[in-house]
Parts: sequence; structure tokens; C-alpha cells
Amino acid sequence: MNDLPQQPPSPSWATPPPPPPRKTRKRKALIAAAVTFGALLAIGVIGAIADDGDADDGKTVDRVAAPTTTAPEPSHTPTPDATPATPEPATEDATPSERPTPEATREKPEEAKTALLPDFVGKQLQAAQDAAQEAGFSNLTSHDVTGENRFQVYDRNWHICSQTPDPGAHAPDSQVDFGVVKNNETCP
Repeated sequence: MNDLPQQPPSPSWATPPPPPPRKTRKRKALIAAAVTFGALLAIGVIGAIADDGDADDGKTVDRVAAPTTTAPEPSHTPTPDATPATPEPATEDATPSERPTPEATREKPEEAKTALLPDFVGKQLQAAQDAAQEAGFSNLTSHDVTGENRFQVYDRNWHICSQTPDPGAHAPDSQVDFGVVKNNETCP
């Protein structure tokens, strides 16, 4: 037999399990970047879902450029022909038709303005919205006519099945509502 003494098996004699892999700084930075990207992506998706896709949110500001005028430079040498013009006094013998009446000097109420709304049925939603804005209509909205209440996030993916009001002359501040379905769907 064997002259060597037998040693009982002991847990201290077993080899220890390998240590868990250590996370390096590079890996931690990569995880932090991925989490940040995921959070920003989630915020963007939520914002896109909440957005109705209409670029005009009622905050349109009309900007009109102020006319630029320059005063003529004064002449340093007076001309002998230039005499100051004096207004002639009004005479009493003016006819009543020549005198301005109070009714004529008052501002006349502005006539109701109308714009021509084209027929957009069958057109792509984004193209129709652009054309409606060019025609003078800015109060635009759209809805899913399938009844699924889907948001029109990317307007180029939708086409128009119906519009309210019908084509014709309407006030530019009228609300134009487009009934739409996805491009690969047929109108109900």
C-alpha cells in the first residue's frame, strides 16, 4: 500500500472559484452612455406621440419689415427760385360736395375676406397641409378615419379621405379638418 498518509478532503483544499469579472471604467462609461441615450430616445418618442404633427401651434407671428427711408440731405446753398409754399386759406364758397363729410372720413368696416380652399381628397397629408397654408388657411387639423385614433406623427405616411369644410371659398381662419388613413390603407 501507500506509505503516505491519507488526508481527508477539506473545503480548504478545493480551489476557490474565479473572482467575478471586474467592471472597468470603460465599461461603466459605456453603460452610462447607453442609459442616457435610452432616456433621451424615450423622451423623444413620448414627445412625438404627444405632438399632433401640426407645425402651426397658434403661435404664428406675422413680421412686417419696417420701411427704410432716408432723409434727403439739405442743400447748403439756397436756390433763388425756392420759395416756401404757403397754404391758401379755405374759402367759404366751396361747394358741399367738395367738403369731406363725417361719414366719408370714418373708416369703413373691412369686408369679410375669403380664400379658396382646394379639394385635397386623395392627396398626401403633408402636401395638402402645405398647399392649404399657401392658400391662406392656418388652422389645420387631421384625424384617423378608421376609428383607431392613431396620431399622425409623420404626415407623409398618411393620405386624405375627406376634408371639412368642402372645397370652395371660406374664411381663412376656418378650421380645416382632414380625415386620413395610412398610405398603404384604403379609405373606408
